[in-house]
Amino acid sequence: MTTADYTIAPDYTNISTLELQELCIKGASGAVIKVYLAINLFAYGAKRTAFPSLSTISKACGNVLNKRTITRAIDWLVENGFLEKGSPRTRTRFTLLRKGLVAIKKAVTSDKPSESKATSKKVGQNRSKVGQTANQIRKKKNRNDYKARFQRPVKKSPKTPLETLSEVVKALVSGEGTFSELDNDTKALVLKDYEKGFESGGLVNWSLWGIVL
Repeated sequence: MTTADYTIAPDYTNISTLELQELCIKGASGAVIKVYLAINLFAYGAKRTAFPSLSTISKACGNVLNKRTITRAIDWLVENGFLEKGSPRTRTRFTLLRKGLVAIKKAVTSDKPSESKATSKKVGQNRSKVGQTANQIRKKKNRNDYKARFQRPVKKSPKTPLETLSEVVKALVSGEGTFSELDNDTKALVLKDYEKGFESGGLVNWSLWGIVL
């Protein structure tokens, strides 16, 4: 049975939730995740570079992964944008690409609430303007209703035959007008009433006024 090697330093490794989620979403195998965690062992704090050898990575994983499996895992991490490989014997042998991007994502995420507040404030201002406009329209409509109710022109009802004949008699008696100046409808009304006669139900006693047509 293989025993754990407690000589590897440091004594723990961790990755962000976003890194783990991306590994799972992209279908990383168990071996890939183990190798990724092992490389992260040597990227202390905010460091993005590490240079463990394949043997060191194997020891960090409890010697359960052979070099061929580790190499395949590294190739997968490179192909899927988690690692960048440098020269084998340099301090930039492995660059953890997702580690930097996680920091950027966190910064963007932390900015979103303020953007949301600004958007909410802008929306609130727009709603206030819309409310003011609606109130102005409502007030204007109320003023128009008031004008329509109390200031509308008074419609004159049509004159009755008696009213029309009374005006004709007044005009003829005072000399303000003549029969020939009347419009055709009024002339017809006058002639009809004149011929009917007051005794037979006519509206005007023409002889009383001394009017002869």
